Amino acid sequence: MILTASDDGTAILFDSATGKSMKTLKGHNSALSSAKFSPDQDHAVTSSVDGTAKIWNLKSGEVTQTLPVGCAVKHVACGMAILP
Repeated sequence: MILTASDDGTAILFDSATGKSMKTLKGHNSALSSAKFSPDQDHAVTSSVDGTAKIWNLKSGEVTQTLPVGCAVKHVACGMAILP
C-alpha cells in the first residue's frame, strides 16, 4: 500500500501492485503535510496545516481520533508500544 498526503486536504490509499486508488481519506480543512502508516498498517496518521493530526481506520476510512494541536502540524511519526 502507498499513502499520499495532498494539498487538497485528502490522503489517498493506493494498491502498490496495481496503482489503483483504494480509498480517499477526507476530513482535514487544509493541505496535508504528512501521512504515515501505523506499525500494524490497520491505521494511518495524517497531519495538516489546519492545526490537527488525525488517526484513521484504514478499513472503514473513518477518523477515529482528531488531535487539535492548534498550529500547523508539519510531520507525524508512528511508533509501537511495548507493554510489560
